[in-house]
Amino acid sequence: MSSFLDALCQGMLLFFGAGAIYAFASDRYRLGFWLTLLGEPFWLMTSIMNKQWGIIFLSIWYACCAIKGLYGLKNKPQNCFY
Repeated sequence: MSSFLDALCQGMLLFFGAGAIYAFASDRYRLGFWLTLLGEPFWLMTSIMNKQWGIIFLSIWYACCAIKGLYGLKNKPQNCFY
């Protein structure tokens, strides 16, 4: 069960991470921040399972930065991606 869960987390990390980077590179910042936030639970889960304490703190920092980015975009028009 643990190896299946780890493989599932790795797949989700690839999906959300690659999607977020592509969105940022395409100037779709709002989508990039959301994909980053959606990937964070998988970062936390896999780092807790593998006892990678530095990655846990880094994941929390990334989530805070993504929330800050979304908050900064709150007052921008919906069709504006940056």
